[in-house]
Amino acid sequence: MSGNDNIDPTTETNAEISENEKPEEKEESFVEKMDDMFKFSLASFSAISLCLLYDTPNNKDYRHSFIDSLVSHLSLSSGVGNTMKALSDNDISQESDVFIQIIISDKCMKENRLNLVKDLVHWCVTSSGGKYDSRSRFLLRHMTWQLHVKLEDLEDVEETLIKMLREQTEKEKLENDSVRAKKARNQKIKRFALVGLAAAGGGALIGLTGGLAAPLVAAGAGAIIGGTSAAVLGSVAGIAVITSLFGAGGAGLAGYKMKRRVGGIDQFFFSPLTSSDQLSLTITISGWLSGDNESNFFDVWSHINQSREQYSIVWESEHLMRLGNAFEYILEGIMSYAATEALKYTALAGLLAAIAWPATLVSAAGVIDNPWSVCLQRSVQVGRQLAEVLLAREHGQRPVTLIGYSLGARVIYFCLEEMAKRKKHSGIIEDIYLLGAPVSGKVEDWKKFSSVVAGHITNGYCRTDWLLRFLYRTSSRHTEIAGLQPIAWENRRMINIDLSSIIEGHLDYAKNMNAVLAAVGVR
Repeated sequence: MSGNDNIDPTTETNAEISENEKPEEKEESFVEKMDDMFKFSLASFSAISLCLLYDTPNNKDYRHSFIDSLVSHLSLSSGVGNTMKALSDNDISQESDVFIQIIISDKCMKENRLNLVKDLVHWCVTSSGGKYDSRSRFLLRHMTWQLHVKLEDLEDVEETLIKMLREQTEKEKLENDSVRAKKARNQKIKRFALVGLAAAGGGALIGLTGGLAAPLVAAGAGAIIGGTSAAVLGSVAGIAVITSLFGAGGAGLAGYKMKRRVGGIDQFFFSPLTSSDQLSLTITISGWLSGDNESNFFDVWSHINQSREQYSIVWESEHLMRLGNAFEYILEGIMSYAATEALKYTALAGLLAAIAWPATLVSAAGVIDNPWSVCLQRSVQVGRQLAEVLLAREHGQRPVTLIGYSLGARVIYFCLEEMAKRKKHSGIIEDIYLLGAPVSGKVEDWKKFSSVVAGHITNGYCRTDWLLRFLYRTSSRHTEIAGLQPIAWENRRMINIDLSSIIEGHLDYAKNMNAVLAAVGVR
């Protein structure tokens, strides 16, 4: 045996690999760049914000689970976690300003403030297995605002995460298709092998199977959200995350159809206003239709940009058109009466607001009372149907903002009322905007929404809305009407906006929607 016989033939090759193909160093994640003071300040800022936003007893479990997950993410001790829970429960009084200053002045933030936002968004989405709770998103909005980060920047981060998840899903699908084809071929080989082995009377059987697809590496993800976070996207867990976010069916709201006729509803479906899939979405609901064209469901919302994924509910168009025509008829009669009586419209509006109804208007009431009554009833059923859709997570595990005017606002009201009666109703609705709502304005009727809505509850009203007051003269016993007055609820999230300087009456909501939306803070 020569001296070379004892040499491993792979030694030289391995030496070359070690010289030329050294493994790349693992990229340091954003959390790993944080020092202990930064981590403690971030946890404290989060806990104080949780206390500010969700201090009610029914949110205690959410506050504590959020803290537990964040403490684990930051690799902090359980003792720190207990302190953070006490902060979130307001057992310890502490202002957030000192912690915000520590965070802002840290070298990690000075390099790029969005790095923290990227880390928090990714953690919120992936740590829960793909459930983006509306309370978590509203909390992120609050925290990023305090850190001087624009909402648009938060949305950009969310959009980037979705794009990466989508790309990984497509790559995984292609690879799985290839694996399935290979497995089918190998199954044929295996059958032939079994026959041969049986004829030989036994022997070792080697299974030729395709196996699972190799984990994917998210291309470019490390540069955007950090190496550790990017690794999650390249795993099978990444597929589970996006499946949870957008729903297992994949069709989402655009593909939703009523499985059966509910409560006399003839028409109810979602029509997209925008085409992109995002981590949050907006649903708009119209209150009546002008003319005989269903395009009015969309035209009134044509300039809305509240989120990058938006839908409009198409519901009971036949009845809403009939109501719109009745509105126009009543308005024409009123204007004719005003001209005959030589009264200016503004003077007449004051007269009507005082409920001194002219005989001409009262005699024409039959034209509007029936379609109004029908639409009042249908809006309740549509609201309950919307609640069913949201509770069933047809939209996936993402936060939803609801915006509606007139009877569309009534749809939202009864949607929330129905959700409040059900279990697991929290974490779905982010913000709501009710404009000219023909619903109760009593505080006790609105307080029950506090556990359903994570963010702002906005009531836009007009004190001079004589038409709404007239419509309610017999159709309801309510003396307090949300569309005519503020909701006297002393709550941080309750926002009342008087629109009397922007619109003069009920019909102006659709005509001046852009100005109305701007006034209530909708982009």
